[in-house]
Amino acid sequence: MSAPRRPTLPAWLDRVGPGNLAATVVLLWGSVVLVGEQPDAGPAAIVLVPLAVLPLLAVRRYPAGAAVALAAGVLLAQLAAGPLVTCGVVLPTALIMAFQLGSRLLSTRQVAVGGLGLIGVGLGEVLLDPVLGTIAAAVFVFGLGTTLFVGGLMVRSRVRMAVTLRRRTEELARQRDRTAALAVAADRERIGADLESSVRARVAAIADLAAGAHPSAADRVSADPVSVGPVSVDPVSVDPVSVDPLSADRVRQALIDIESEGRAALAQMRSIVGTLREAPTTPPPGLRDLPELVRRATTARVRLRYQGDPRPLPPNVELSAYRIIERLLPGDAEDVPREVQVTIRFGDDALDLSVRRRPDAAPGAAPDPTALSVARARAQVVGGQVTASPSA
Repeated sequence: MSAPRRPTLPAWLDRVGPGNLAATVVLLWGSVVLVGEQPDAGPAAIVLVPLAVLPLLAVRRYPAGAAVALAAGVLLAQLAAGPLVTCGVVLPTALIMAFQLGSRLLSTRQVAVGGLGLIGVGLGEVLLDPVLGTIAAAVFVFGLGTTLFVGGLMVRSRVRMAVTLRRRTEELARQRDRTAALAVAADRERIGADLESSVRARVAAIADLAAGAHPSAADRVSADPVSVGPVSVDPVSVDPVSVDPLSADRVRQALIDIESEGRAALAQMRSIVGTLREAPTTPPPGLRDLPELVRRATTARVRLRYQGDPRPLPPNVELSAYRIIERLLPGDAEDVPREVQVTIRFGDDALDLSVRRRPDAAPGAAPDPTALSVARARAQVVGGQVTASPSA
């Protein structure tokens, strides 16, 4: 599941920061109320004190400059409007700036300039604000500001660690993708080499078998000239060809071996080339599809039973097993048997299939020759064999 997407903010609000904007609005309202409660405050104070709070809007983009601007605004307001109680809005502004100055990933120069600006704000408030004229107040102001700055530094270290971890994670992901691409390329190269060597070996074996299939006896032809009228014609008399029975058996066996090698080569090529397909297609049917085949194949009552330890097999083996059982199940055109027992036994080095048909009548009926022929051909593709016996 993907992480929820962060809502997109307007560009100006992202530059200012929603928190800074909300704090500025609250402090501006507070500055108007604070100045209005002081009887000695004139029109200059009503304008200059809110202006001193406005640098909070720029602290996100210009942290050092905003701190210096706050110090200059405080000094201007105190000197131009006379001694004013501004700690209620200036100190919260300075404390927010101190925390952000420590938490942002800034250069040493920016931190130093911003820190000097905030120290100037504290000194201006302690020296010029009528409420903060004691040593205890000065210790409290500078202690609270330092605490928030150190807290910002701790957040900064965690942010830096998170950025570093994210960067390393992205690099590891890119490295993993490169490694996977190299592994795929190496695997394709290996499969191509295996395919080439396998096909070469199979073709060489077929060539050797074909070379051994030549007859061992040669035809012998003799010609006796016969004179017929004015034209001399040489009728050809052919002696009976003597053929060695052993040679005919050898030729027949060689042709059988050639067929077997050709089928094995084709099956191996299908198995290897199937792994090279870029886009997956519908997988060929296998043993996992037998329950569905049994359910829809015939109207007979078919029982499917597994023996041994089921395990994944090569796709060509599973496909051949599926097709063999498909051919040996009775069709709807046949006399529907009372029961068909299909047994699949997983041996240590072989897969045994058993299809037992028990007809209602005519016990001992032979299985369909066409189905047996197709099943035998399927079994030979994977190096197996099919035997048939009359039903009991």
